[in-house]
Formats: sequence, structure tokens, C-alpha cells
Amino acid sequence: MRIRIVLTKASLTLLLVLALPQTEWAQSNQTNEPEKKPREAIEYDQNAMIGMYFAVMSELSSANGQTEQAKIYAENAITLLQNPSDDFEFYAKGAAYVVLKNYEMAFVNFDQAAQQDPQKIIAYIRRGRLLSLRGEFARALADFDKAIQLEAGRSPGIEQRKISSKSEKDPPTTEIQRDPRPWFENFRPGAAYIDRGRTYLQQDDNERAIADFTKAIELDPEGASAYNHRGVAYAGKLDFDSAIADFDKAIEFDAALRNAHSNRGVAFSAKGDEARARADFATEEQLFPPQSSGSLQVLNGRALKLVKPGYPPLARKAHVSGTVSVRVRIDKEGKVIAATAISGHPLLFAACVEAAKNSLFTPTLFADKPVEVTGVILYNFIER
Repeated sequence: MRIRIVLTKASLTLLLVLALPQTEWAQSNQTNEPEKKPREAIEYDQNAMIGMYFAVMSELSSANGQTEQAKIYAENAITLLQNPSDDFEFYAKGAAYVVLKNYEMAFVNFDQAAQQDPQKIIAYIRRGRLLSLRGEFARALADFDKAIQLEAGRSPGIEQRKISSKSEKDPPTTEIQRDPRPWFENFRPGAAYIDRGRTYLQQDDNERAIADFTKAIELDPEGASAYNHRGVAYAGKLDFDSAIADFDKAIEFDAALRNAHSNRGVAFSAKGDEARARADFATEEQLFPPQSSGSLQVLNGRALKLVKPGYPPLARKAHVSGTVSVRVRIDKEGKVIAATAISGHPLLFAACVEAAKNSLFTPTLFADKPVEVTGVILYNFIER
């Protein structure tokens, strides 16, 4: 999901990519709390242990860009975890549903994990992320507040495994096979502060966002994500020098962090340093080549109302032109319910995504019934 952060009233923007894509899903109403079992009384059968192992591997594969393999692991995890019995199994099933982009069922399972173990920090973080995605910011903030409170109250004797970029990319598979449960407790120190800060960013509350990202950095001085997010918040306040300093730090700690170079490029462009901006945009494109629309259908000709994006002032100033592809999901009524820019110049993305979201299309029928469809909208920018 791309969040547009407005830097000036004239539409100066930075793009921030969040971990999960946007979706619309029905509100889950859970009325029957499952019977809780004492942790020491729980005996895991082989299917449950293998299911949790598959859930861990699905998340690790997804993080490494192995999308198809991640889906296979996730489907196996859900099959083996048909009847979760405790917080670990519910959490594992929720994580697998996230990989499969079934956020409604992911929410249900994270919610059950938190009910099974009210001290489970990561369950509140993951549930809060999903609440934030669907715009329920007050409930999301309450979950992040709870996670922060629990983390602050942790016993000094409890040691949390340190997550490094190396362990994320090269996990000890045999250790996970032996017992996958500890991997569901893994999160970088200050993770709840980062997620709460991102929610504040979605509400254009840069001051609170900066405070949370700063706290996350204090807890994890090498956390590239916190620096990248704080840079976006500083840019939202038009403090581009502080923003660039934070993007520098983010890139120092993770040179391949998605969007760090393009964020810095926008900040450089805002300061008038077009040469360094173009260099950063080129690096971002090299690290993350634009995705081809492939076999996705071009939907321009089926639009009842195709909103034309404005030419962003920064893009015009940088002499940016060309074609932008926006992948969209259209509901049964022809409304755009999700939009993501997949190719083109980053300075044009926000305007195109906004235009796509406000467009309307002819409903698609299958066997005489309306269905959801996915395709692409193409926008052409010609410099004059």
C-alpha cells in the first residue's frame, strides 16, 4: 500500500510503502471466546508443529521475495492448523493468512491469539496493523499502546532474540523445525513504536510520528526502517535536511531498503538538487525494477469515468515524463477498491494512484453475475 504524504499544498509528495496491501473486508464479530488451556498442559501433535513450521517459512519466503513458495507454505500451514488450540497456533494461522492476503481471516486469528494469551505482544502489533489498514485508527492505536505497555513491563530476565538482516535472509531451518514457536515472538525492539508512528503518519500527525520513530531508534539504534519513516515525517514538516539525514542513516544500515532511495530522491528534488535526486531514483529502480503488467488486462477502454491525474509540480520541474502503470482491483459495482503503481517514475506515482482510486468502470460479468477483477490503468505524461 502506498501512503501519500503531502509536503505542500501544491502536492509535493513522498511515497511510503507499508508492509501490507490495502483491502476492504467485513468487520469480524467474535462473540464466543475459545476455552483456554494452561500452557503447560498443551501437547502439540505433529500436524500442529509442522503447520507452525510452514507458517514461519511462509513469512520468511515472502520477506525474501519468494512469493509462490511463500503461498505454498502458507496453504500447507492453514491445512495443518485447522483447529488451533493455543495462542501460538492461532498466531501461526493468522500469519499464513497474511501471506495469502486474506486479511479478514488473519484478523480473526490474531484476535484469538491475543485472547488466548493477553500478554502476547506480537499479536497486538499484527492485529493493530490490520486495523490501521482498514482505517480504524483509534482501535489500531489502542493495540499499539497495549503492545508498548507490555514490552515496557517485560521482566528483565526475559531475553528477546535479536533479529538481524542476516538471520532474516538466512534463517536456521533446523532450529525452526525443532521448535517454530520462538520465531512467532520475534520482532525488533521498538516495533510497536514504528507501527504506531506509521498510523500517526496516516493521520498527518508528523509530530507524534517523529516522537515514536525516535523512541524506536533509541531502542534499536540500527533499525533502518525507523530512520526511513522518521525521514518521511520530517519531510512532511518540510524539514528536508533532517529528512535526508535520516534517509542517509536508513541506507547506511540497509542499502537495499525499499523506498529509502526514492524517498531521499524526492527530498533532494525538493531542495533543488536534481542530479542527486535522479541518482537516487535510478538506484531505486535498479534495486527494484518496475514490474511488468504482464498478462493483466488494460482497463482504460472500460472506464465510465477515468480521472486524469495532475502533473505533479516536482515531476514537471524534474522534467519527468513517460507511462505509469497502476494495478487496480475493481469490485462488483465497478469501483476501484485497491490501486498500486507498478511501473513508471516514482514522482508520478501518487498522482496516478489517487486518480485511479477515483475512477469508475463498467462492472465485469461472469456467468451473468458481477465479479471482482484485476487489471491495469495506463497514464501517459508528456513534458511540454
